[in-house]
Amino acid sequence: GGGGGGGGGGGGGGGANATRGCSHGSARYGCQHYRRRCELLAPCCNNWVGCRFCHNDGNVMDKRTGKKCKVQEMDRAAVKVIRCLLCKTEQPPTPKCAHCGVEFARYFCAKCVFYDDDPAKEFWHCDPCGLCRVAATGHKPSEYVHCPKCGGCWLPDSHKCVFQDVLSNNCPICCELLLTSRLPATLLPCGHRFKLVAVFSGCF
Repeated sequence: GGGGGGGGGGGGGGGANATRGCSHGSARYGCQHYRRRCELLAPCCNNWVGCRFCHNDGNVMDKRTGKKCKVQEMDRAAVKVIRCLLCKTEQPPTPKCAHCGVEFARYFCAKCVFYDDDPAKEFWHCDPCGLCRVAATGHKPSEYVHCPKCGGCWLPDSHKCVFQDVLSNNCPICCELLLTSRLPATLLPCGHRFKLVAVFSGCF
C-alpha cells in the first residue's frame, strides 16, 4: 500500500482498471495486511508472498540463489504472475481467476497489481502519486485532491502546504517512507509530518 495525507492512507493502484464486487471466502483468505484471494510471485526472489509487506517484513529467501533476498522493497507493479488461493491456478494479474472464476477482491488495480477485499475501505488510484490511496473513514475518494507541491493527496479543507515533496521523506520516528506507508501522516505545528501511529505509540 502507499501513504497518504489529510487522513488518507496508501493502498495499491486502480482508476479505470479497478474492479469491485465479490463474496466467496471474504473472511478466510489473504494475509495479515490485506484481504484477497490470491498471492503474488515476487519478481525479485521468485517466492510466493501475500503482499509486498509480507515480502518486506519477512526473512524471504531468494529461490534462485538460496540466500536471503537482497531487495528490501518489492516492486509490486513488476509482478507478472499471481496464484489463486482457492484453486492454486497460476496466471497473469487479473480481477478474476481464469480457472474457478472467483473474484480476487472487491478492489483491483492493474497498474499497481493491488488487491483488497475490505468492504470498509474506499480506494482510488492517483497517477501523480504512482499508487493507490485509501480515503479516511467518513470520506470519499472524490473529496481528495492531489497537491503537486507536497506530492500527496489531501482533503482540501485540512491541507496546509508546508514544503516541497513532504511525503518523499521518511517518518523521523520509525524511518518508514511516508509516501508508501499504509498509515496516514499528520502535520505538526513545526511543519514536519509523522505517521499517526508513530506519534501516539509513545516513541515521540
